[in-house]
Amino acid sequence: PGGACRQVLLDACAAAGFCPNAAVECDDYQTAQGFVVAGLGISIIPRLGLGTIAPGAEVRPVRRPRPVRQIYAAVPDCGTDQPTIASLLRALRLAAADRDSEWAG
Repeated sequence: PGGACRQVLLDACAAAGFCPNAAVECDDYQTAQGFVVAGLGISIIPRLGLGTIAPGAEVRPVRRPRPVRQIYAAVPDCGTDQPTIASLLRALRLAAADRDSEWAG
């Protein structure tokens, strides 16, 4: 509760014209799915945190407005001068671009 994903949710709800009424909040996405299966409501889970879909839960993408969050790589000050770190950052950018195109629809 109170993390970056929560703010993305609040911003998306505000853009859609409503304020969500959160009865329960948790930081564990599998537990959140359990709340859904138990009939306590819905949950917003980032795709990277989805993991295994709980039996009895269905997943639907939020399309409009499409929630977006920023993910950063922390490196030492000299990081981009080191070939291995530069290679890792390139690989992360490529993976992110692939995921973005895969998840856009």
